[in-house]
Amino acid sequence: MNFRTRSKIIAKLSEIVAIRERLFQSYELLLGAGRAPVDGSAAIDLAEARIELARERGHKEDVIGALKDLVAAQERRLKSLQDLLKDRFAPADLEKVKVALLEAEVRLLREQK
Repeated sequence: MNFRTRSKIIAKLSEIVAIRERLFQSYELLLGAGRAPVDGSAAIDLAEARIELARERGHKEDVIGALKDLVAAQERRLKSLQDLLKDRFAPADLEKVKVALLEAEVRLLREQK
């Protein structure tokens, strides 16, 4: 890949991260006001965007940091769904979240090799 193409990719990924950060901040405000679901999707999306940008830049430590954020977000998501499971969620929904957490943990372990 040539330098110009890589620079364009990094610029676009940086823009995605900036947008995801704004969306996360909006989500946090809505969550604080009780007007957003407690699904953690904004934190997960932000972590995924940061992973992609760090990987493209070749910053292994930033990739690991973003993967740790992803694992933490998935753990929070699983806990919140477990708390709500009795009332609103089917067991299959919880299993999907468990899989997402396990996948994030595997990605982190692979990166830390």
